[in-house]
Amino acid sequence: MSGESLGELIFYLATVISAVVMIVHFLKSGKPAKTAFFGMGSGAVFLVALHFWGGYVGFEVPLNFFTSVFSLILGIPGVIILALMGHFGIL
Repeated sequence: MSGESLGELIFYLATVISAVVMIVHFLKSGKPAKTAFFGMGSGAVFLVALHFWGGYVGFEVPLNFFTSVFSLILGIPGVIILALMGHFGIL
């Protein structure tokens, strides 16, 4: 297994584990639908804001299917991860 494919495997595994953790968090909260929609909505708003205005501070994030799903699953922490990945040239 090459280093690049190992890195991709680790990334996808971390994403799936993070998604499972967020789903468990949503289900354990008192109001799972409200918590999930608030987390997804805040992540989406932060992603769009970072897409349009992130260039001014050096954190540009492309708006595509991958980043949209990532921000909807993980919310604002996911968008921060995407911004750091973009800043360091991983995204």
